[in-house]
Amino acid sequence: MKKRRYLLSGMIGLLLLSACFFLYNKNSRPVILEFGMFTGSNWDVASANSFKIFDRAIADFEKNHPNVKIHYYSGIAKEDYSEWCARKLLEGKTPDVFMVLDSDFDKFTSLGVMKDLEDLMSSDDNFHKEDFFATALDTGRNGGHQYALPYEVVPTLMFVNKSLLAKEGIDMPKEDWNWE
Repeated sequence: MKKRRYLLSGMIGLLLLSACFFLYNKNSRPVILEFGMFTGSNWDVASANSFKIFDRAIADFEKNHPNVKIHYYSGIAKEDYSEWCARKLLEGKTPDVFMVLDSDFDKFTSLGVMKDLEDLMSSDDNFHKEDFFATALDTGRNGGHQYALPYEVVPTLMFVNKSLLAKEGIDMPKEDWNWE
């Protein structure tokens, strides 16, 4: 009877030790986040700094989160990126974070591929919607939900040549002016 108790106690102890080792080993492994991006810009304008920006952001993130490593797919041409994303989606290997072409945005939100960011944005004290150009931020909204944040923005602006208006005797428009 004593042998059974010792044997049972030993097995339980070994089981607990194994569980502790498994949990410790699982928590000590780095978390790998996959990041998908395409080469170039949305407007087919070459940018020598695009990878530098990502590399710096990734380095800062990994420094602040030492158990997280970012792996990013690069070198995917913009014209091949939609197909690459679709293939990853079908394989069940969609990156954790990825750039979304404006031509794919509605498709991905309607398929439920993208996460609604509203709760994350409101619970993050360091996130401020006011830091974004409102129109650019709205491009990542669909159906009243925020699914994406802008990365590159080329705003459309209206300017007025004051001296030309004065020369032609035209009054300076008020701040609410438009093309009409």
